[in-house]
Amino acid sequence: MTDMDKQLLAERVRAVLPDENVTHRPMFGSIGFMLNGNLLCGAGKKGLMIRIDPAREADILKSPHVTQVRMSERRMRGFLRVGPDGLTTDEDLEHWIGVAMDYVGEMPAKEKK
Repeated sequence: MTDMDKQLLAERVRAVLPDENVTHRPMFGSIGFMLNGNLLCGAGKKGLMIRIDPAREADILKSPHVTQVRMSERRMRGFLRVGPDGLTTDEDLEHWIGVAMDYVGEMPAKEKK
């Protein structure tokens, strides 16, 4: 994915997410989306990073185009990446955002600083 593709993916994500309680900002070379102050997902050059229930990680990793997220060789438990080929349709994107929303939507809201 090029930087332009990152922007297009971010626009697609914005179109799926509810307007209320969602913010976004640059983060780790991508565009991070927060729900009630908790990181939900990120649109980046390599696809969509999603935050998931760590207990479901092994099952979700069996899905095509899904890989673990690593930051400086360190595995980020509870975060997975859906590659561009897994996001070709709006239904694909909505599914993966839904998976993240199922987990992050249950978290308590972070207090604003």
